[in-house]
This record gives sequence, structure tokens and C-alpha cells, in this order.
Amino acid sequence: AIRVKGLQMADDVQEQRNAPPLTRMLERVQKVVGATLLVGTGATVLVLMLHVVFNALSRSFFNRPIEGTLEFVGNWYLPIIVLLGLAVAQQRRQHIEARLLFDRAPRSIQIEFQLFTYALLTVLSLVIAWYSYVEAWRNLGVGLTAGVSGVVIWPVTFAVPIGFLLFAVQLLIDAVLLIHSKGATLAEGAE
Repeated sequence: AIRVKGLQMADDVQEQRNAPPLTRMLERVQKVVGATLLVGTGATVLVLMLHVVFNALSRSFFNRPIEGTLEFVGNWYLPIIVLLGLAVAQQRRQHIEARLLFDRAPRSIQIEFQLFTYALLTVLSLVIAWYSYVEAWRNLGVGLTAGVSGVVIWPVTFAVPIGFLLFAVQLLIDAVLLIHSKGATLAEGAE
């Protein structure tokens, strides 16, 4: 069937209205958290670009680079961009997937594979979040810096547990939505 874009949007709105309250709430949480993370990550990319450009201009025109640029880029900006981007990439289905066996499996098994993958990744993410949380507190205690430069980096080590915790929450939301869609599919098939 050919659908006009406006009619497709109307169908999507109707589907959202017919969705159970839990599904609507989870989708709203996803939108808010995703938008917040996108703004935070985008702002970090902007600050990184400005820092690098000002460093290059300062080096070229004043023969004096901004001290600690490499440490800030490698130990502050990039970890924040990557770790906060984990949950956003999962939400937008932009992680790389190797679906060799998955695509050949029957649809019912695909759902179980996906749920198993979500469960495994959630557990792994929570383990990483816990370990990195303990490590971040240890880094706070010693006042971790970036070697000789003295750039303080212990605060950004808290991005690791936050990033993996948000990733785990996104995986749980995806699992709940998948279970709900499986139930809806089964209900439609029974009609």
C-alpha cells in the first residue's frame, strides 16, 4: 500500500494513543533522555572543536599553544562524547550489528535472541558501571591528573559509570518495548 507521509504520521499518532501507558511512558522517557544526551554530547563536540581551533590559532599567531589541549581532548571531551553516545546510539539503533545467524533464524527465535542479547549486554554494562564507579571514587581520592601536565581528570572518570548505566537502562527499555511488541504481534495473530 502506498502511504502519504501525512497519513503515515496520523497512523503513528493513533498507534501511540492505543499503546499501553507503560509503553507511552517509556517512549517519552527515551525521547527526553535521548534529547538531553544529544544536547550534552553536541555541546561537548562544539567545545572540543572550539578548543582545538583556538589552540591552532594561538599556536600559529602567537607561537604559544593552549596548555593541556591534548589532555583535555583525550581525557575529557572524547570520553564524554563516546560514553554519553552509547545510550543514544542504542536508542537510534546505530550500533554495528553482525546478524549472520540472527537473520536466518525464524521470527519467534529472533525475538528470544534479541531478548537474550539485551539481557547479556545489560548485565555486562551494569558490571562495567559498578567497577568503573568504584574506580572513579578511587580516582577522586587520589585526585587523578593527566600525567605531567597536571590537568585534573578524575571528574570525567564518573562519565564511565554514568554512560554504562544509561546504556543499561536503554537496553532494559528496549527489552520491555520488544516484549510488548511481541505480545501485540501475538495478539494480532490470534485475531
